[in-house]
Amino acid sequence: MKSRKYILTGGTGFLGSLLGVELLKSGHSVFFLGRGEGSDAHKSRQEDILLKIDADVPLHKAHFFKVDFEKLELGLNKMEQEYLKDADGFFHLAADLSFKPEHGTRVRKTNHENLLHVMSLSKKLEIRFFFVSTAYVHGSQSKNAHIPGAIFPRPFSFHNAYEESKYDAEIFIKDWSSKHNLKYTILRPSIIVDREGRTSTPFGFSSFLIGIEKLKHKFPRLMSGKFTPLLLPFPYSPCARLNLVPADWVVHSIITIAEKNKQDGQIFNLVNPEPIPIKKIIVHAFEKGSGIRLFSFPAPDWFIQLFTFTIHLIGKIFKPLRILSERLWLFRFYVTETILYARENTDRLLGETTNPIPTLSDNELYLVTKHFISHYNKKTRDINS
Repeated sequence: MKSRKYILTGGTGFLGSLLGVELLKSGHSVFFLGRGEGSDAHKSRQEDILLKIDADVPLHKAHFFKVDFEKLELGLNKMEQEYLKDADGFFHLAADLSFKPEHGTRVRKTNHENLLHVMSLSKKLEIRFFFVSTAYVHGSQSKNAHIPGAIFPRPFSFHNAYEESKYDAEIFIKDWSSKHNLKYTILRPSIIVDREGRTSTPFGFSSFLIGIEKLKHKFPRLMSGKFTPLLLPFPYSPCARLNLVPADWVVHSIITIAEKNKQDGQIFNLVNPEPIPIKKIIVHAFEKGSGIRLFSFPAPDWFIQLFTFTIHLIGKIFKPLRILSERLWLFRFYVTETILYARENTDRLLGETTNPIPTLSDNELYLVTKHFISHYNKKTRDINS
């Protein structure tokens, strides 16, 4: 395999750190651009994260640059920019993943407004730009809507500022690149989970698990079902599916696309063609993986929305339930929808033989949960010690 040179933002994040490790282990040089009080602080933090994922990662091929995303060309001087020249790709993964309404301004600034500074640097260095977006740029859609692997008309509404910021970012990338002749590719993963137990994230699917763990720690005997299995009712939509994709598959797909795709302006939906029924997630992740007892039952969407709203209000009064109720409220749309995604671009480039279609078995759902809980509890112990 030819050794390549890649620039990467967001290397301390969930997907970025896994991508960084895989690139380094594949023999590539990686230039990590990140924030920090000083260059040494950024380097130290990034190295620590990479080594926690894989103690044998070849750090001699890793290089570190402290940047400021609010400055044009990220505040890098001419000498630093010269060092980055001739890279084979510029991966932009740095993002704000918060769904909270009060973080809307911050999310839009990080995910959309600062994009000009990153793209200006990529253009000046004449490096192909790879933007990691999200499959959920579609916002509110009718049931079983079909999302193409292309830019589509602006949705009527979005579930949160994160979705909207990513949609606006895609539009900006297309328009700006057309005017300034920047080669780009957009990658849209759905909900990423780590089935290998190498790292964790407090966002997305894992945020539910954090709420459950906090309740377990507060009321261990109740949550284990020793008194009653009806402690926490959990209505679910029998038709809804959650699109979970394994992190290792997403990382492999991103690298393959960067190496093989030569066509400008392509968009790849990195999604699971067989999204997982909510009932399976309740049984294999929440109950078996987390070890709690739930009274789950099928219900119409209006009832689920009413239920999450009621739990949200109770959480404002009953502090131990607050985190879980907040997660249920923020993610209520995702557990009542099933969206279909076009995979033609992805299947054409990756092919089933080189990178098989991702699947998550019942046992893998269980292991994803156990791995996350192990990471979360260790981190909690480290903070408290």
